[in-house]
Amino acid sequence: MSTPTATPDARDVPLELPAKPRRPDLDECCGNGCDPCVFDRYHDALAAWERACREIEAKAKATATSVPTPGRSHRASERDA
Repeated sequence: MSTPTATPDARDVPLELPAKPRRPDLDECCGNGCDPCVFDRYHDALAAWERACREIEAKAKATATSVPTPGRSHRASERDA
């Protein structure tokens, strides 16, 4: 019987999220009603960033649920089989 190798628990690995978009300063808007305004672009980028973060977090959560529960050895699984 081979000895299982230790792998890091997926819940211990920090998520690598993309950088949050920078909110424009008030003086970056010219106030002329541009379409799109710098704030429109910011809100679009912020929404895309939030979606990307949710997807990464959901993927990490799905991966973490497939990791064996800490404290439950592989031998206990063999006994139950």
